Amino acid sequence: MSDASLRVYMVRHEDGGRVGFVMRKRELLFDKPPPAAFGHANQEVLDQLEQQLLGRLTHGDDLGRYLWEEDFVVNRVRVDVHPATFVDKQAVVGKRSIPIELCYAWSKLPTNAFRVVLPRYRWWFLVEELGLAPDVIRRAVATALVGENAAWAYEFRAAHEEYVLTWEPATILRGARRGTSQEVADDESVAAKVCTEWVEEAARRRIAQPLGGHPLDNELSRLVALKKLPSLVVIGAPGSGKTTLIKRLAFAALARKRGDHSAPRLFETTTDRLLAGMMYVGMWQERVFNLIAELSDEHSWLYLGSLSEIVQRSFDGSSIAQMLAPAAIRGELPLIFEATPEEYAAAKLSAPALINRLKVLRVEPPDGLELLSLVDTGIGRTGLSSEPAARRRLVEHLDAFRRDSEFPGKAFAFIAWLAKQPLAQDGAQSSSIGAEQMSRLFSEYSGLPLRLISDAFSATTQEISDELSGSVIGQPDASHAAARVVARLKAKLNDPERPLGSLLLVGPTGVGKTELSKRLAQLMFGSADRLVRFDMGEFSFPGSASRLIQVGRGVRSLAEQVRRQPLSVVLLDEIEKAHSETFDLLLAVLGEGRLSDALGRLVDFRSCMILMTSNLGAGVQRIGGFGKGAQEASDFQGAARDFFRPEFFNRIDQVVSFRHLDEADLLRIVELELSHVESRTGIKNREVRLQLDDDAKRLLSQLGYDPKYGARPLKRVVEELVVTPLAAHLAREPNATRLVASYEARGDTLALRIRPL
Repeated sequence: MSDASLRVYMVRHEDGGRVGFVMRKRELLFDKPPPAAFGHANQEVLDQLEQQLLGRLTHGDDLGRYLWEEDFVVNRVRVDVHPATFVDKQAVVGKRSIPIELCYAWSKLPTNAFRVVLPRYRWWFLVEELGLAPDVIRRAVATALVGENAAWAYEFRAAHEEYVLTWEPATILRGARRGTSQEVADDESVAAKVCTEWVEEAARRRIAQPLGGHPLDNELSRLVALKKLPSLVVIGAPGSGKTTLIKRLAFAALARKRGDHSAPRLFETTTDRLLAGMMYVGMWQERVFNLIAELSDEHSWLYLGSLSEIVQRSFDGSSIAQMLAPAAIRGELPLIFEATPEEYAAAKLSAPALINRLKVLRVEPPDGLELLSLVDTGIGRTGLSSEPAARRRLVEHLDAFRRDSEFPGKAFAFIAWLAKQPLAQDGAQSSSIGAEQMSRLFSEYSGLPLRLISDAFSATTQEISDELSGSVIGQPDASHAAARVVARLKAKLNDPERPLGSLLLVGPTGVGKTELSKRLAQLMFGSADRLVRFDMGEFSFPGSASRLIQVGRGVRSLAEQVRRQPLSVVLLDEIEKAHSETFDLLLAVLGEGRLSDALGRLVDFRSCMILMTSNLGAGVQRIGGFGKGAQEASDFQGAARDFFRPEFFNRIDQVVSFRHLDEADLLRIVELELSHVESRTGIKNREVRLQLDDDAKRLLSQLGYDPKYGARPLKRVVEELVVTPLAAHLAREPNATRLVASYEARGDTLALRIRPL
């Protein structure tokens, strides 16, 4: 039809009754069902639908998504489903199958793809060939109904007759004939919306030409001269230069074009750009089909970035790779991907037909002399200069502390950061960057403390232990054990193929295990924010371990957080509560410093410190000074050894025991908490000093200790008895400054007295 009109899917039952659904092009994820009505004749149903749809449009619904220019044909398909049965009162997927027959509607699109719709269930998808529709429907319906109540299969069965009516209600279509569909009004090509043409960008100098030469330059020149372009996959470790090689391909095409030869174009896009704005079900599939139609047989490459993202399946089981594969296999649309070796191996299992048609280009990290030359040239582009010793120092730092990425990528990432610093913005330096200045710059870049990475500063085991003991009260042995790991890192004696350290912190609750983790994050990586913490009690159920390796925007899984910030302390709290599947995942983390995420990509943990806490062996006992029965360190270590599997326990560098706190320890913790209160902005700016006598501090220590939770209640007690009364006074006297807040013990509370300083 030349004009857009509405379509109604009619379902006629054996008794003659009819149900009609208004068909929609786009479904919102949390949409209301489409207008539906029941009657004994078509017109009776249409009259009811007209009133309903008018009401929807009056309240802001979009008419464009109800308008169609294509006609539909209805076909039937048989599906076998396995409903649930019960074994020992437990619901399981039954071996008995129930055959059902259901109807679907289809129409051919201008792109020669086919739209397949199950209007009764608000499902629809696109296929390149109509013959694929029955198999896709069988898989989708069988998966949706597997293990469900058998009555559901009855709901899916086909009715006596199902057909599609073309509907042109004048009251609704009046005034809508001109430019009805938002999609028709927008005539900009899909490639212009979601792609960047890199050969053109290179000609306009919007892409920086890669530094130096490359072993594959001749191969790239050969590829751009071919009349039939092959699909490519560039394989290499993260940071090895995969994306840079594609840029070299664009410049090779540009050079051929300038030589008055026929040269290919290179369109670049990403999964995010393809999916951007695709809020309705099926929209992204239609966009991909349109992109294929535009670029097929155009002597152009389509570069899609990460192979693992392209082969990832969406909630409906489809993937971008699945849709691109037929055109790529036929040679109509040559594709380019990049992948690590692990991603490539995983993709071969999920999309073998496509992957086996890709020509492989492998990139390797540069050797030492070539790398130093690239670093020298890169720093020179920032307007700065550097001494040879400084360049070697930078390579040493990156090699030791950024193991999550390869050269030259991690060196260029640092140089890109360097170009934005004031010393580069102010123009050329009067002297070159020296080795020690390079260490200071790397410290700023990475967050690593200078004394940890520079040989000009001392950081002995005892010095580190003393610093930790200042915050982790009453645990000198634990502080010393953690200090040995840091000192080993300082001396660059840690195993380069494992995490920086893996410690199991055992002991009673509330004695400083989490505090030690925070202090290590501060000491090793410059900020307590570098602590990645997980409560392992949340991963105690079968299947919950998969949440640790989830990927995607907004996901805060272990894999995603470490990929974003590989220089971190990872704290796995109460590790003994995790399901056995979780320990299987962690074996690779502790043993090889790596973890495979949900897409098969490796996440590098070799720049992480792994800490695990456990309360195994900790009974509810009184501590020394408040009672008797303190446990020995060997009690906790023995309980941990008995609980964990040998292959897991033997991968831990050290078991660090925490002892029960005594009265002197708690008084020191009280002093530490009070110093934290005094450092708060509101108290510091108004020059308020806290003054507590020994009895007041002793009362806080007694009230702040719990036999089960250790010293954890102390913060709350200090807030209630010290901070809250002082805050009330300062609120009443907003201009008061230079005060002494004096506290005295009065029974089970503190009395506050304010006097001038």
